[in-house]
Amino acid sequence: KQPVQAELFAREHLTKVTELARMEFESSSEATESSERAFREAAVKLEVMIFRQSVFETRKKIKSLFRPKIRPTIKELLLAPTSPSSPFRFQTEKLLSEMFQGHAAQFLAVLESLVDPRRRPLEQVVPAATAGLDLETTTDIYQELFSMGTDLTQKALDQPCVGTGSLMAAASQGTDDIPLQALVRFVCLAYSHKQQEVFAMLAERVTQAAMSSEAAQARAKGKSLQLLLAVEALRNDLKGQKTAAEDSRPAGEESSPEEPLDRVVQLLQHLREACCCRDARSREPEVESLVSSDYDLLLDAALFVWEVARPALARIHSHEWAACRHLLVNDTGQQYVTILEQLLEVFRELELWRVDPLLHGELGYKLACLQEARADLKHATAASQLIGGAAFILYDRKQLLGCLSVLRAGLKCVSQAREAKYRDQSLCHSGERITELEVLHADLLFALIRVQLKLASTIPPPPP
Repeated sequence: KQPVQAELFAREHLTKVTELARMEFESSSEATESSERAFREAAVKLEVMIFRQSVFETRKKIKSLFRPKIRPTIKELLLAPTSPSSPFRFQTEKLLSEMFQGHAAQFLAVLESLVDPRRRPLEQVVPAATAGLDLETTTDIYQELFSMGTDLTQKALDQPCVGTGSLMAAASQGTDDIPLQALVRFVCLAYSHKQQEVFAMLAERVTQAAMSSEAAQARAKGKSLQLLLAVEALRNDLKGQKTAAEDSRPAGEESSPEEPLDRVVQLLQHLREACCCRDARSREPEVESLVSSDYDLLLDAALFVWEVARPALARIHSHEWAACRHLLVNDTGQQYVTILEQLLEVFRELELWRVDPLLHGELGYKLACLQEARADLKHATAASQLIGGAAFILYDRKQLLGCLSVLRAGLKCVSQAREAKYRDQSLCHSGERITELEVLHADLLFALIRVQLKLASTIPPPPP
């Protein structure tokens, strides 16, 4: 009932907005630019609400007995023939042309029809059947929406200069200029709706256009697409599949195979660049930071890296050499240690301790155990020394200092979590989680005391 009520609300108030705009124009007072813009934007928003419902409502009819068994691809829809009597390739294109003026308004309607606020950025799910429609018809509608979005995106990219302003402002003016930020958003929606054909066609082109833009916000959005491409490459490598970019590569051009661990390193590099986004061409680096605008995407990508690295790091539960040996004696293990260090750095930037303090604390504890075991390795291969009648043990002081810093940061986040100073307050009411936090808190405290004692018995660095 809610979509139907929303459409009725939009139609009723669109009439009122049109009437108010006419009265404003006919009145003796001079119409200002701001008032005209407000009326235009209000009308566009209401028309978009109507379109979101109408694009599905117009398909509610008796099921056809002769539905084609093979659904056309996006390319086939875009290349569908037209005629003077029927200039539209499919029904959604006709509805958009009748309701909106300009490519920007049409693109805005497509975006709003595809947005699902309940869906996570990296969650790839095919849309379910809409109320009153079967799954086949719903899939056809989404296919047409993505076909229109792809067509408008290609037309925007073919222009000499792609805009970087507001999509709503361009839509209210009835222009054909679609900003780069909106194009990036459409490609991200194609990824989350499992539209691999659309993602393969547009991801590289939109990323290149965004990264070469002079606007800081467009370049920041381009980094989010680079992140999506890295996630897709890692996912498909783990599944033994080709990436979307490789599928669109010309025939005869080969790519060098990469190990999944190399893909993880590349993904972490994009994450670090996105979390600490700095560009020499921008005097306002905070504008480019994606932490505020695409926080969910960055967090999901970082958690995905942790899921990939978890099997290799699961055995790290103490500082004993037997628990850490498999990561400290070969190059592959050292790569996992580096991945853990960089992942913890990303989680600090994202303030994971506010969302999941237990995971943040566990990662810090694992890294501290590895650093302490590495410091003990020097002690195991060297004898104690006597200086001034006192015995000093040859621990690796640099490793112990790094371990001490990690432990203090972990203790801070766990302490604040036990005081319920994080975003998800529901975690405070879980008895099991409180117990886990208490155990982790005790482990971090014991490790901190142990490391401090080892530092006290370590030879101080020589004076400069």
